[in-house]
Amino acid sequence: MSEPAYVVRVPLRWVDLDAQGHVNNGVIADYLQEARVAFLLQGPNAHLLGNGIVVTGHQVEYLRPVEFSTDPVEVRLWLGNLTAARITIAYEVVQDGQLAARARTTLCVFDFDSGRPRRFTEAERDGFAAVAGHLEPMRHLGRWAPGPDAFEHAFVVRWSDLDAYGHVNNVRFFDYVAEARIHVGAVTDPAGERTSSSSGAAYLWIVARQDVDYLAQLEHRLAPMSSASRWPRWAGRP
Repeated sequence: MSEPAYVVRVPLRWVDLDAQGHVNNGVIADYLQEARVAFLLQGPNAHLLGNGIVVTGHQVEYLRPVEFSTDPVEVRLWLGNLTAARITIAYEVVQDGQLAARARTTLCVFDFDSGRPRRFTEAERDGFAAVAGHLEPMRHLGRWAPGPDAFEHAFVVRWSDLDAYGHVNNVRFFDYVAEARIHVGAVTDPAGERTSSSSGAAYLWIVARQDVDYLAQLEHRLAPMSSASRWPRWAGRP
């Protein structure tokens, strides 16, 4: 790709690591958000963060583990696919000069007062157009819908899951999906289960790609919600 429109160095936290000893896949989405917010705050469209620009989809491809370091990771950011109401952000996450992940985020400008998407103003669109270019699409994986064999996992929305908009932050959905995935794996494929750094496992599953489409806002409530997951038919085979 061409020179990035913006580069941000995101510090790692020790708590970003999971049971496999590397940065959890869901935390990578958090690094993307840090870069995205920093870009918006330092540009002409900073007001959109308080007035309504929402994530409608993520595509994240994981290429190598991100290990803990006192040196920040580098997140490179490009813009493209600008329309009347949407923009796509492309990222590269780099550690020690090695590409660890690439991703896309689709953003839609939104009017929270009316509860509906709106169009960019001319000034907003010009602000993005000044740094937007052509983005090559990521490989399409198709869509999946839960069927009769889906595994359902009940989860609780924590108060701390909410962001400045008062709804569940987009990054937290990666956590909910992970909880369902871990639970269905423990039931159907215990040989690959690893719940601590010292536990043994015949082999390990790693996340290579995650796509998330956001269809509606999720708000806090005391009653549990549920996410559905389906383990591959060949689960249990190394």
